[in-house]
Amino acid sequence: KYYNEALKIVPDDFTSLYSLGALYYNKAALLSKEANKLNADYSKEGTKKYNDKKAEMGLYFDKALPYFERAEKKDPKDSNTLSALKEIYAKKSQFDKSNEYKAKLEALGNLSTRAAVGHREGRLLSRWCLLGLLPARSCAEPRLSLG
Repeated sequence: KYYNEALKIVPDDFTSLYSLGALYYNKAALLSKEANKLNADYSKEGTKKYNDKKAEMGLYFDKALPYFERAEKKDPKDSNTLSALKEIYAKKSQFDKSNEYKAKLEALGNLSTRAAVGHREGRLLSRWCLLGLLPARSCAEPRLSLG
């Protein structure tokens, strides 16, 4: 609810886009685990339950996809976003797309962890400034760019 509200104010806010995608992705992952528990039940009823869970899982991955795609446009080097996209496309049997994201992740492998953390922290500080959670003086000071 709050992420949707934030997107009404700032439609391209990376944190809100990513978080909504993650919300749906995590629900799909939970359903995947539940479906895997039903995998060994080959009865008619067990197969129906399994297929229903898989279908519901697919719906949640479909809901997550546009948020992660928009988040990628805002930050094409965010490894969490790229990983989620890679997994969603693999679950949808779109292996060409999944492999594209795998290649993007591998290309990012040369970035240091410190640079990735600094990039995420900088984005968080910018968001706090935008929302008025930090004093204006803190927001106006130059920041060290790590990546």
